[in-house]
Amino acid sequence: MTSTNSNSEDDPFLDNIPKQFRQRFDDSFFDECTFCHQKFGSDKGYVINKIYDDGECVYEIAYCSDCYQHLQKTFSSKSKEAMNNFFPSEEVLRKKRLPIMLTGENKCEELTSYCIKCESKKAEVLDYHEYANCESHQLMYGFYPYMICASCVLELYNLLSKETIQAYNDFMETHFGLPPDFYSKKEKKSILFI
Repeated sequence: MTSTNSNSEDDPFLDNIPKQFRQRFDDSFFDECTFCHQKFGSDKGYVINKIYDDGECVYEIAYCSDCYQHLQKTFSSKSKEAMNNFFPSEEVLRKKRLPIMLTGENKCEELTSYCIKCESKKAEVLDYHEYANCESHQLMYGFYPYMICASCVLELYNLLSKETIQAYNDFMETHFGLPPDFYSKKEKKSILFI
């Protein structure tokens, strides 16, 4: 498989967004925020989140940095600390991920082939989330892109405060009009904005 990176010689931390992080039904780019419907321009960063169940993508959204920051402000200090402590340190991530980013060969695929927390392989877990940080039609490398398995998502969910979970549920209900009883145990395993 050839690299999708047409910018690798100029900037190894930028790549064209691969099919993996395009819309699943027609392979088109995400062009607006799922929540506020603001268009993604060249100066508007955004995150793509895809959720897989038994290896199939069952849910996908793209949200702008403004919506991300708005929700993050509602998270309790306890939850923010728990989230910061949950993921590997910057030093650990740099040591493991930087050599991959600099090679220019199938970087996105390789960086999302294992869980960022427990390192379980994607092919073995089947249920997982994938995240990418983008701007315009380019994927930006750093902490993103990454994959996190469903078990680790649940572990993180259980570390969040009741206030944060309520703020998250309120945000989702406001933007999707979902009734409170929609949030079943399975649904609560899905955490966006991480």
